[in-house]
Amino acid sequence: MPYKPVPPPAELGLPDATVSEVMAYRRESARTVFRKIASGVYQSYKNGDSRLIVWESVLADRERSLARGAQLPSRPATGKRPPGRPRKISEAAAPAE
Repeated sequence: MPYKPVPPPAELGLPDATVSEVMAYRRESARTVFRKIASGVYQSYKNGDSRLIVWESVLADRERSLARGAQLPSRPATGKRPPGRPRKISEAAAPAE
């Protein structure tokens, strides 16, 4: 299913969306859309052979995502050295052997 631009549904009063339209609108993969359908985040139904998703459920999920804000993971603390090249040690500051 290729991605293609879709106008926002609220302004145009579009009927219920196909999976590819939701993929393009939310910029999600097909797997993510079907996972949200299975978990009940998106309300959908079968219309013949095609699956249609209710726009209200897509917009509600979008509003929930915007309300949560950015979900950026913090870097895990490791016992490794810090990134970057270590500083040179001058001969005067070097320990005497």
